Amino acid sequence: MSIGDLDGPSQAQEQAGATGLQDASSLVKSIKNCQSKRKPVILSLGGATEFSDVRLHSDAQGQQIANTVWNLFLGGTDHKELRPFGDVKLDGVDLDNETNNATGYLAMTKQFKANFQKDTSKKYYITAAPQCRFPDQSEPLDVCQLLDWVQVQFYNNDDCNVAQSGFVTAVKNWSKGIGSGVQLYIGALASDADGDQGFVDAATLNKTINQVKALNLSNFGGVMLWEGQLAVQNDNYQKKIKANL
Repeated sequence: MSIGDLDGPSQAQEQAGATGLQDASSLVKSIKNCQSKRKPVILSLGGATEFSDVRLHSDAQGQQIANTVWNLFLGGTDHKELRPFGDVKLDGVDLDNETNNATGYLAMTKQFKANFQKDTSKKYYITAAPQCRFPDQSEPLDVCQLLDWVQVQFYNNDDCNVAQSGFVTAVKNWSKGIGSGVQLYIGALASDADGDQGFVDAATLNKTINQVKALNLSNFGGVMLWEGQLAVQNDNYQKKIKANL
């Protein structure tokens, strides 16, 4: 667990030897506020491998991770004293595996979904953020087809980036590949300030989204922006995109 602005582990976490966790109690009020406004708060696993290498070695390890995350962040009840957010239940999990190795991910996804059925008090979501090159070795279709939505990263990938020559073909492939029961979100950059490649201005992104709308895809769900803070700093970029949706 790595949330940069937080302190280290709580006393209970330290006593249990769980020093890789953090005391996230300072975020509880904000999370509850978001959830009260019907904004799901989802835990992301992975990201760029230089920061978070989530390579798994077996199905058993995938199932174990699903159970651990269920108990520490979602609806599980084991080891309550170790939960970083206390009694807060996050709304689900996003898989951002960028290791080019999908070992254990199908088993982990199935275990998450099985765990979700144990708590009928709320809806839990499982999502993914694959790269736009189709198919993605890190997050293959057998995993994506089990998810609630897929937010494909149409950036940092050259030809299938937003507004590039391979973009529309990639959108069609992803829409068909994940199936009509899984929503497809177009992932785009909200700023060029973070060193990523493929940012376009709001007018260009909106023109591109209009092209997606014209495809009449039954599972088109909307837009994902990376990321919120950068969007706000970039003249509230997110508002310009939302207005077009």
